[in-house]
Amino acid sequence: MRIETLYEFLLLTTNLNFTETAKSFYISQSVLSNHVSSLEKELGIRLFEKNGRRVSLTVYGQQFFECALAALATLDS
Repeated sequence: MRIETLYEFLLLTTNLNFTETAKSFYISQSVLSNHVSSLEKELGIRLFEKNGRRVSLTVYGQQFFECALAALATLDS
């Protein structure tokens, strides 16, 4: 798991938009999608529900959000 991917995940949970999030990190939307897919595969859970262009966090995504936030806060301090 890459730290950069956790930062991408946190921003994506805030704006729920792959394109905007990708632009913020100067990467393409497909690269961001691959990062999220790899993270989901590594964790063995779905973090986001995608319905067309609509994105929402799953229950597991909400729980992982709290863990990722705490982990990055610890690393930042």
